[in-house]
Amino acid sequence: MLSSFFKILAVLLVLGLLLAIGGAYKAQTWLNEPMRSGDELDIQVKVVPGQGAAQVANSLYTQGLIAHPNIWAWYARYSKKAHLLKAGDYVLQSNLTPIEALDKLVSGEVQLEKLTIVEGSRFREALAAIKSHPGLRKELVNLSDQDLAERYGVKSLQ
Repeated sequence: MLSSFFKILAVLLVLGLLLAIGGAYKAQTWLNEPMRSGDELDIQVKVVPGQGAAQVANSLYTQGLIAHPNIWAWYARYSKKAHLLKAGDYVLQSNLTPIEALDKLVSGEVQLEKLTIVEGSRFREALAAIKSHPGLRKELVNLSDQDLAERYGVKSLQ
């Protein structure tokens, strides 16, 4: 009776080991295949400050970039890159692999915005251009002229 117990236990251990190896192989294969094969789309992705790997993975999943958010988040933690994710607006190509997408989100290679301020512009004109630009965060909107002058060491906002 004891020997049949060990035989069953050995079979279960072998089956568990085979399942683990198969799962690891599937995860590794998926991580190295393009996220969306066949099309080359640029997809906008926003990483918010303080957002963790699981939240970013769910965002990528919602946008149709990745099929397995748990595997992506696990890989980000396993590769010790989860805490290195940088906030910002990114453009990810759909033909990247999940590993390449993670590397891009860690690199901080964010989408840049262009803003032109004409030489000779007054401070108020430059501030108006900044406030009206659709791609920039509006952190100066609620500050008074006096607060702006103090914050940036400007004597006069004329």
